[in-house]
Amino acid sequence: MGRSGSGIALLGALCGCGRIGFGPPGGDTNRDPDAFVGSCVGDGTFQPQVVYAAGGAQDVTVGALGGDAAPDVVVTDILQSHAAVLINHGDGTFAPPFELTTEVNPISIDVASIDGDSLADIVVANSVSSTVSVLRNLGGNEFAPQVTYAAGMRPRSVALRDLSGDQRPDLTVVAYDNGMIHTRMNDGTGAFLSLSSDPVGAQPLELAVADLDQDGDRDIVALSAADAFIVRLNLGGGTSWTSTTFTTRSSPVHLALGDVDGVGGPDVIVSLGSSEKLAVHLNDGSGAFGPEVLVPAGAGPRGVATGDFDHDGDLDLATARLGNDVLSVIENRGSEGFAPPASYPTDSGPGSVVAADVNVDGALDLVVGNVNVGTISVFIANCR
Repeated sequence: MGRSGSGIALLGALCGCGRIGFGPPGGDTNRDPDAFVGSCVGDGTFQPQVVYAAGGAQDVTVGALGGDAAPDVVVTDILQSHAAVLINHGDGTFAPPFELTTEVNPISIDVASIDGDSLADIVVANSVSSTVSVLRNLGGNEFAPQVTYAAGMRPRSVALRDLSGDQRPDLTVVAYDNGMIHTRMNDGTGAFLSLSSDPVGAQPLELAVADLDQDGDRDIVALSAADAFIVRLNLGGGTSWTSTTFTTRSSPVHLALGDVDGVGGPDVIVSLGSSEKLAVHLNDGSGAFGPEVLVPAGAGPRGVATGDFDHDGDLDLATARLGNDVLSVIENRGSEGFAPPASYPTDSGPGSVVAADVNVDGALDLVVGNVNVGTISVFIANCR
């Protein structure tokens, strides 16, 4: 997931890190928000999981693959070298998955319309093959065979976001083995131009995209296994950047962006895999970040999503907890800080999570990828 744009939730055509979804403005900072549908005002709680076989769930995201308002789900199967698509029936229930061939070890996935139509296309980072697979959406649940692009040494995270300002999603990937970030600009037809590469710190794990300094250009955050995250501010056109490294706590695993304090633009949220906490780094408005504020999350947090789950104007957090087979939802109480996590049982091995209005009722739901058993868990929001 890397799982992205200007808002961590989205409705309609896609646009992010961690994770990413459909919904009203104020959600996922890796996505571009759009209008939302329905009259449900979420109360911040969720119904028990509904489990769907997905064939694999190393990473999970959502997109308008059918061109309608109901987001479909896409996952990667790292063992079988394919992506799987679960089409939304329109009410938050999903058809059985169909598979799309990728190269070896698909580890990260993102979706957006790369050719300007209303249908979200799919990109997948293939770790062992050191490539990105581009899967063009032909409509009617049909996809063109993959087109592959070189993506550095062992890519770990991929994003489709407009970096140049021409309204076309560009391709960005971080490569773990050589500590590089690689970008390919969209040529306007859905093909990607020659590779541009820059160092981004040791062992990058994940990337996310948002306008961090509020200048109208999308910037990049890359999470490093060396207990840090690197902020790359876009100086215009997606060709010139400044980089600053910020320290976080030990054992960082996943990354999300969202304006949790309501000022200064998107903040950085890092899950700390060997602890029971999330590290929140507040943005001062210029794309610089302060020391971490630790938020209790429960054992083994992995993927993180953000969204205003209780419709109070504050951005809440959700994290998939691999250590306990649990989804934790953490209410943001504004000036009072974060509430203790509320826990919801998942299937085995929850590692990724995305916030999305899957039943199109106006409230953000949650979709969790369970890597141990290749399923997704769908949690529908309760209304007030």
